[in-house]
Amino acid sequence: MPAGRNFLWMGAVVIIAASFLATNFVLNWWAGSPASKSRLDQNPAVSAIDYSRTIDVSPLFEEPVGWSAGYALATGHGPGAVVGPGSENPNVFAQTISVKGGEQLLVIARASSIDKPTALAMIQVNWLTAEGQFISVFQKSFEVTPDEKTVRQSVAVPPDAAIGSVYVVPGGTDDVVRYTEMRVIRP
Repeated sequence: MPAGRNFLWMGAVVIIAASFLATNFVLNWWAGSPASKSRLDQNPAVSAIDYSRTIDVSPLFEEPVGWSAGYALATGHGPGAVVGPGSENPNVFAQTISVKGGEQLLVIARASSIDKPTALAMIQVNWLTAEGQFISVFQKSFEVTPDEKTVRQSVAVPPDAAIGSVYVVPGGTDDVVRYTEMRVIRP
């Protein structure tokens, strides 16, 4: 091969190698950058959820087991459970779980609005003593749209609590919400 072709050949190899290295650099940088990961993946506490530690029964509403009577009125209208309008509607339902005072729980709610562009959904847990005496309530409202939204909320159990009542309830008086998950996890 003449010297000129050798030089061109070597130049092509250098360009290909440089392109490969640059591509690898960019891909590795992108894979490790915050833009390539969701906010949940960046939070080790959330990305390491052990779903086998779920403490409520039928968190995806596949069976009535564990849920109160409103479950029968809230299901059968497509996936999940539809509750509302309002928190006093007979289709609102709950499930009691055993808890230990002072522990942290993770509640995962997946919800969407039904008949409006936006609605309020709510995570609600009523805390009771072992004798059934009311202690306090935890509530966190969040806005939903027709596109399903998942909210993960850490909840501290009050020191004297032995029972938690987890409610499937809309967050506003005129809101109708579809829930496809209400899960409580002991991390």
